[in-house]
Order: sequence, then structure tokens, then C-alpha cells
Amino acid sequence: MVVANVWNRTCCLFPLPAGESPNLQSPSHFKPKVAGYLNKKCSRKRVPWSHAEVSWLKKGVMLFGVGKWADIRTHFPFSYNRIPVDLKDKWRNLPQEEKNEVLRQ
Repeated sequence: MVVANVWNRTCCLFPLPAGESPNLQSPSHFKPKVAGYLNKKCSRKRVPWSHAEVSWLKKGVMLFGVGKWADIRTHFPFSYNRIPVDLKDKWRNLPQEEKNEVLRQ
């Protein structure tokens, strides 16, 4: 059973098992030794695009138009970790023939 989530030094949450108390030390303990350490962000795990997600993206562009990525994201049941920027990037990387086919309809 997870009681709480605690930030580790790489800025990612990890579960704290039941019965353990968080060791919250002073912020001086976590000071970076390398410049830019605090600007490092946690990276998301890469999840390949399914055929269904690609078809939802195409249908969404037909319905809402290019650039309405947040509307497309909320309208279709994409993977839980897809964000509107992922949709934009996928659209940008689709072959031009596929994009033209969608935009003609």
C-alpha cells in the first residue's frame, strides 16, 4: 500500500511504502553540483502510436482542423499520456500524401 509519493533527486515521484516515513531533509541537501541540474525535467516514457490513434488524429483534423490539438485530444480516447503537443508532432511527421488525403475531405 502506498501512503504518499515523495520527490526523489531526479524530480520524479516514487511511491513510499506503508510504514516508512519520508525523510524530508533541508533544501540545502538537494542543492545541485552541476549547473542546470534544477532545469532538468522528468522524461515521459515513449509509447508507440497505435493505428487507432493515427486514425483518430486524422478524423480530428477533419472535424476540428489543423492546430486544434487540445480539442482533438479531448474528443477522442487517446492514450492517457498523450498531450496536444504529441498530436502536433505526429501530424507534422505524417507523410505528406496522408495529410493531403485528410485535408481534401
